Amino acid sequence: MMKLENEYIMQTPNVKNVNLLNPKMEHVEFLYESNLIENEPSMEALEDAVLAWDYIINKKKFDLDMLLGAHYLLLHRLNPRIAGKVRNSAVWIGEKLKHFPSKEILEREVTDWLKKCNDEARSWDIQKTNEKEANILRWHVLFEEIHPFEDGNGRIGRILMNRQRVLHDLKPIVIHSGDEQKRYYDLFNGLDPLKFIEEHKSFKKENASPKKNV
Repeated sequence: MMKLENEYIMQTPNVKNVNLLNPKMEHVEFLYESNLIENEPSMEALEDAVLAWDYIINKKKFDLDMLLGAHYLLLHRLNPRIAGKVRNSAVWIGEKLKHFPSKEILEREVTDWLKKCNDEARSWDIQKTNEKEANILRWHVLFEEIHPFEDGNGRIGRILMNRQRVLHDLKPIVIHSGDEQKRYYDLFNGLDPLKFIEEHKSFKKENASPKKNV
């Protein structure tokens, strides 16, 4: 892993100069909100999320090295012990224990997910917008079910999801704390992605509506 870590560090600008990456404001918003729903509100966490996003959005290969590199950048200051490494133990997801099969099995599952998702993505541009959005969400849910890392699965998963959206001419989806967050979590309990997309559009309209003075 040391060789890979050195590669990521060499490709990474100084975090103090993270503004030089000049990400779009809508990208910064989704990264900030994505951190916030995982109780990571710090500027350090946002800086590293921007680095991970910049790294992954500019990678042509959708493979395991790309994923590990982005995860390393996301957590290299918050939790360097696990940054860029597939988990080596069982983890709790809420009140559910996610067992540890083996490092080899996890890497194989993630590699298979990356390949199949990338293969299917070739057909998304001919689909209707809602159908395309729903398929991206379905693949996001499948990634989270693998849960390859000890921590950071949700944040890196949403970066992957929004990478797919941006590459297919969709704006990043922003999940805000509160009702949006609750409905987002319902996706992992069987909520139809198409239903979530329709509801999320309503949430966006509510958030955009000017508040009336009382």
